[in-house]
Amino acid sequence: MKKPFIIIGALILLSMILNSYFSFKEPIVWSVIFFLFFHSIIPHKESRFLIPIAFLAPWFLFNALKFLKNVKIKTATLIVLSVVNLVPLTVVSLKSAGPGYVYLGKHINENYSEKEIVIYSFPYSNPYYHWDVKVKNHYDLRDSEVHFVKDVYQLDKAFAKVNFERTLDGDTMNVIQLITVRDRELKDFKNSDFYDITQPKYISASHPDWILKVLKWYNGFHYFEVVHLFEISADALDGEEEYYRQKQMSQD
Repeated sequence: MKKPFIIIGALILLSMILNSYFSFKEPIVWSVIFFLFFHSIIPHKESRFLIPIAFLAPWFLFNALKFLKNVKIKTATLIVLSVVNLVPLTVVSLKSAGPGYVYLGKHINENYSEKEIVIYSFPYSNPYYHWDVKVKNHYDLRDSEVHFVKDVYQLDKAFAKVNFERTLDGDTMNVIQLITVRDRELKDFKNSDFYDITQPKYISASHPDWILKVLKWYNGFHYFEVVHLFEISADALDGEEEYYRQKQMSQD
């Protein structure tokens, strides 16, 4: 449970107590009380079962304010409610939908416009092809070379296959090699031999850092769906000819 929800939950609970005492004759008040009572005795509970009465929470909150005689307490309550609600509303309005594919795709399009791009994507991490199937769409402005990999082992094989010929031909400087990986696979990726050998540079997450911090605090986003972008420097490929040769031979 995150702090903002504790604050909102406490205020709603307090407002229900005040309304039950001072406005017990209101149909809205006793109907909600009966709803919650019968919901509480049902063995199987889910938060979605509260949807029919969720929209009444603002009414309970603001109706309870009229029972508060202390102006300072009433003002402080309004300020807390405004901040707790307006901050996430602003963030959600500014962030791109879902894991942030659009934000990451825009970053790639704007910052890698001069060279050929090769993208190695872990499951559901590619900013252009969300379902790990390459089909023509209006997101991929570069028509980049994409390799979908399920794990680090497949990444290692795909990377070796792409770079074996490039290393022999001395063509590693004319291509940008990127890796996209969700937060749920990030730990395994960073703990791999591949990561130690190539030392990829961290570029960006699929949402700005300040938005991720707010969303994480509010528990309003599945952080493990965040996509991280890495770039493998061309310098990291120098002197690795034998590595790619062995990897390529092991696949033949």
